Amino acid sequence: MKAPYSLVPLLPVTIAFATGIAIMFSGVGFLMCILPLAAAVVLALSGRKYFAAIAAAVSLGAADMWIHTPSEEMLSQLHESTYAECDILSVHETESARRITAIVRKTGIDSTGLHETAPLKVRVYVPSFLPVITPGDRVLFKCDFTPRSYIEHVPRQLNTAGILARQGIWAQATAKPENIIRVETSAAWRMKFVSLREHISSLILRSRLSGATKEFLVTTVIGNPEYLDREVRDSFASAGIAHVLALSGLHVGILAAFCSLLFLPLRLSSRLRRALPLCMIAVLWLFAAVTGMSPSVTRAVIMATVLIGAGLMQRRHSPWNSLCLAALLILAFDPGALLSVSFQLSFAAVAGILAFGNALNPVSRAHPQYHSLAGLLAMSAGAMLATALPSMWYFHRLPVWFLLANVLTVPLLTPLVGGGMLLVLLESAGVHCDTLCHILDAIYNGVQGIASACDSLPASHIDGIYLPLPVLLSGIAAVALLAAAIHLRKRAYAIMTSVCALGSVAVYAATPAANPNGVYIAPSTYHTDIIVSSATGLDIITTAPANEHAGIAASARIVYSDFMLERGIDTVGVATGDINTEYVHYNYPVLTAGKKTLYIATGKNIIAKSAVNADYVLVCRGYTGTISALSDKVRARSIILSGDLHPSRHNKYADECVSLGIEYISLKNQSAGNLLAAD
Repeated sequence: MKAPYSLVPLLPVTIAFATGIAIMFSGVGFLMCILPLAAAVVLALSGRKYFAAIAAAVSLGAADMWIHTPSEEMLSQLHESTYAECDILSVHETESARRITAIVRKTGIDSTGLHETAPLKVRVYVPSFLPVITPGDRVLFKCDFTPRSYIEHVPRQLNTAGILARQGIWAQATAKPENIIRVETSAAWRMKFVSLREHISSLILRSRLSGATKEFLVTTVIGNPEYLDREVRDSFASAGIAHVLALSGLHVGILAAFCSLLFLPLRLSSRLRRALPLCMIAVLWLFAAVTGMSPSVTRAVIMATVLIGAGLMQRRHSPWNSLCLAALLILAFDPGALLSVSFQLSFAAVAGILAFGNALNPVSRAHPQYHSLAGLLAMSAGAMLATALPSMWYFHRLPVWFLLANVLTVPLLTPLVGGGMLLVLLESAGVHCDTLCHILDAIYNGVQGIASACDSLPASHIDGIYLPLPVLLSGIAAVALLAAAIHLRKRAYAIMTSVCALGSVAVYAATPAANPNGVYIAPSTYHTDIIVSSATGLDIITTAPANEHAGIAASARIVYSDFMLERGIDTVGVATGDINTEYVHYNYPVLTAGKKTLYIATGKNIIAKSAVNADYVLVCRGYTGTISALSDKVRARSIILSGDLHPSRHNKYADECVSLGIEYISLKNQSAGNLLAAD
């Protein structure tokens, strides 16, 4: 391998390994493990060892994903079980329920016949706040798990199954309070770290800090975001400093500096001095374990371990190789991490710093103080350059004053987060230091003030950005080629960078907004929404009671954000009366769109007094009559069974449709599509 690739031999291997994992996500199957392996053997026999290694890495990545994917037998065993004993990882409370993430340890069809099962990560929804469940507990649930599934009732709606997949969750269930059979402390070693995390969080929350500072330090010291206020999170995101809220290399660096002071006595002893690096590594890995081994923290700790180890062995250290090694180790143990936003943005940010940090620094190393100060700006700019496009893809937002916010905020984080770590030590020893709390409150108020000030500046951020996939891919290619052009100093890469960049801009400018007109049926568990989309906005016809309308509208802004951005729609409302637009007319229970008519059956009785004609009849929760009685009053081409129907009633109506020879569509299994779009 020739320079400069010989200086980063792990880079092509890492890319190939990740490619194998990504291909397996497409559902190719075990064949993807065999073909690259066969290619590797052929290439090796023909003397092309470099390409053989790349093909072998692809095969290993695919095999890694195949090994970590639960078999159909494992998933069916979980779905067929009535009882599940789970170790609790996290508990998130909403206004009316709890969202619990757990690891299944045992399953069975009765509470006395539980048997060990392969550990699977699941999500359990509990519509109550009792009994008390905390992370680190072991809970026996009586519930029916269902596989993560996703039906796209509205184009580009939020993919809930994709979110669960990125979190490594394989199944979900709802458990009522009376179906929580037993709650006890888990004896699993991993749960000890989860319990320790909760204990450290409680130490901060019981301290004499102000409420806002407590929430911030619980998030930035121990990585527990459950307490952070939504407005604070949005303010930091708009200012371009949301990365300080997610544990990353910055926080690991602060911990390393804090440990250097804490272990100062070791430096003074010639005998114990050699133990300092090992103590540092041990503390960093303990921090990673307690904070949940998130990709960003694990990446930083692996890179720090390699750096410290290189110093111990007096070997040269390559940051690029350390970054690649971190990616390989994380993906080897958790290939699903490749899908997580945390993994992608964390590695992209560090790659951006390594690729562009020095290149963007205008100050010579001959002036070290000014070089370091300018380096702070250069590193922030490099990280933003590498993460801007993925951030816009995921969050549809671009902060404008991110450089100013980072330059003012990052220097304050070291005393703030480091002081929070000191506070944890003092609180665990039973020492309440009011002076320290006042100092930390003052520093946090400064950080929050900077974020608020940057957020209030003119054009502080650009919202509503929608990137088509070709623009995203070509833009990422342009950034990668720019890095190659800077480091390899070859004109060909500079030309390709320009071509990709101009192509991205041209495609973005030439991409028209999608047709905003359409009518979609989007069922939920307890109600059905009909989404009427037009250039003037999104109108929602819902069967939910009036007291839920505000929540439905707020949820729609999140669930249908991509749909709205793609069509240039910026308003959402719940219809409380008739709707009359250019192509849609609605007067309960009849909705007409173009030449198509939908009759909505929600009540116990059918409103139609005489026979009416319709293209479709939508049967929702609340209708308790028969399909036969409904078809006598409404002559329709098809019956649409909504997803909010109780399973037994849904199956009864489906059987009745079959016996009567009536075509039906089940929204529990498929989407109705844009059935009522304008002709």
